[in-house]
Amino acid sequence: IQQFQNLVKKAKAKLLNTIPDDGAAMQKHVLEVFGSVFSYLSSRCSDMNASMLSRLHDDAFIPVENTSATPNRLDWYRHEQVFFKSSSKDDNDGGSGNSGALGVHSSLFPTVAFSPFLAAAGVKHEASTKDLFRL
Repeated sequence: IQQFQNLVKKAKAKLLNTIPDDGAAMQKHVLEVFGSVFSYLSSRCSDMNASMLSRLHDDAFIPVENTSATPNRLDWYRHEQVFFKSSSKDDNDGGSGNSGALGVHSSLFPTVAFSPFLAAAGVKHEASTKDLFRL
């Protein structure tokens, strides 16, 4: 986990020091790398305990592309600030039986692809009432 935290710090520093013209390419690269890292860490979840993962609770370690910003930028979030994207192909209800739930959920909160590692770190599938009131 400590090596992962170092990777996050280095990625953030690299993005800050990137020439604006190269920013989009660097952001894409960071997203791809972290997708691979999350995949690898997912395969190692059984080797991690709660105290190891608790080191991440105060860290903004999840990169998400902010497409509402102009130009697009990469933002970093803590585990309780993002939610998993729906895996349903039905865009109307997101597989939840609630028409429009997916659109509202993804428009209010940043979403990421499911990863067992991120789930173990505390990312949830849907927002609670408490999460909504935190907005």
